[in-house]
Amino acid sequence: MTEVTYLGFVNGTMAALKSMRQRKRGRIIQIGSALAYRGIPLQSAYCGAKHAIRGFTNSLRSELIAEGSSIRVSIVELPAVNTPQFDWARAHISHTPRPMGRPVQPEVVADAVYRASLGSWREYWLGLPTMLLILGDFVLPGALDHYLARTAIKGQQTKTPIEPSRPDNLEHPITPLHRVRGSFSAEAETHAPLVIGEVARLGTVAAGALAFFVVGAFYGARKRFVRPQGE
Repeated sequence: MTEVTYLGFVNGTMAALKSMRQRKRGRIIQIGSALAYRGIPLQSAYCGAKHAIRGFTNSLRSELIAEGSSIRVSIVELPAVNTPQFDWARAHISHTPRPMGRPVQPEVVADAVYRASLGSWREYWLGLPTMLLILGDFVLPGALDHYLARTAIKGQQTKTPIEPSRPDNLEHPITPLHRVRGSFSAEAETHAPLVIGEVARLGTVAAGALAFFVVGAFYGARKRFVRPQGE
């Protein structure tokens, strides 16, 4: 999983750069994940690879800026997506896997990547769950540790036990399952907001600063108007 998810990503990027450098221009849109910021139970290998992709992408972007290159690099951080991965991935759990929370349809991701390609920001977050997970880990990472420990293991499993003969695509492809959508279309979102990462961060900091200011002003006013005992 580490080789495919991380090294496959790096090799693909390097192949694109080889062509783009000859033309002295280009646009690379990396496919990231909210799990590049916040690891969850049962997905340590995937989360580790996605963390590595974000580090690689940030380094590459800075190197291209230092070169004065016209090649631009952006990354789109995704929520859970309703693809066949849950139907064909090898699993070592008691029940069949499912996406954590409510997934989006693959077409939502395709639209987000297209819109990101027309923009110039460094990072985009797709969907409210992505934004909440990233910002939640920024504000209360310890609380998320305990919340995910309680909910994420059961939340990534259906009520259907895994059959011992269940095929998986680790060693060979599962041709009958080759399709765009997975098995969770009934609950998948067909629309999701695309948020600029830098704007979301600044908005959170501004909201936090405003909250501290309001609370401080409230207690300051209260202190002025409360009379000491005995007066």
